[in-house]
Amino acid sequence: MPLRNRWVPSTETEFHVGNGLVAQLTPREDGTWFTFASARHRAHIEPLRHLDIRWGTLQG
Repeated sequence: MPLRNRWVPSTETEFHVGNGLVAQLTPREDGTWFTFASARHRAHIEPLRHLDIRWGTLQG
């Protein structure tokens, strides 16, 4: 399925899928990871708030 309004993931991109939650992880050249997560309900994203990640945007 095409990801509208998103770039095409690299071959090193990882997708992790759970019940109502999907996360995309793509390594960057500087050793960090681009992380994107989406959920059917905000409650599924809320636990991510407690991880040691510097989020650009988190609406959970």
